[in-house]
Amino acid sequence: MYGLFTVQVANESPLPVLIYNFPGVLGGIDLDTDVITELSQHANIVGVKLTYRLTSLPASYLGPTNVNPTARNFVAFGGFGDFLLQSLIIGGGGAICGLANVVPKTCIHLVNLFKEKKLEEAVQLQFKLAWADWILVKVGVPGTKYAIEMSEGYGGLCRKPLPECNPEMMTMIKKELQDILIIETGL
Repeated sequence: MYGLFTVQVANESPLPVLIYNFPGVLGGIDLDTDVITELSQHANIVGVKLTYRLTSLPASYLGPTNVNPTARNFVAFGGFGDFLLQSLIIGGGGAICGLANVVPKTCIHLVNLFKEKKLEEAVQLQFKLAWADWILVKVGVPGTKYAIEMSEGYGGLCRKPLPECNPEMMTMIKKELQDILIIETGL
């Protein structure tokens, strides 16, 4: 049913379509591997952003029996920064993640390390990004906006009905993101 809707959108769209699969905010609606594999064959569907906590899922879309990302212009992106490197290693496009708003240069640096085949250094940086991403998951939108404000000078307060970031959360964010922000500042 949802696959059919996506095909209808892709058929009518003058622009290429990127599927956003985020069951956590869509009432459990999940386009599974079979559906996304089928949708990947549509000429106007160019990729999928997978916002899951299950990091193995992009591999099922990109595996040799499913979508061959080099044969077609279809790419899978992770929705969290905690598996940016893993996504790149299996042929995905990386990640479209909130973490990149907080430490954009660090995320780009990881991609560059991968491209330069500096995997040991990339793995160590991925561990740090994964921890920072976990902190952002725990603090949600209010905390992420505060972290963006700390790092990039924008972010501000959440719109209602979301709460503001409280002082205890601010203290925790400063402490937990200190190391990754030092890396970001140094790049």
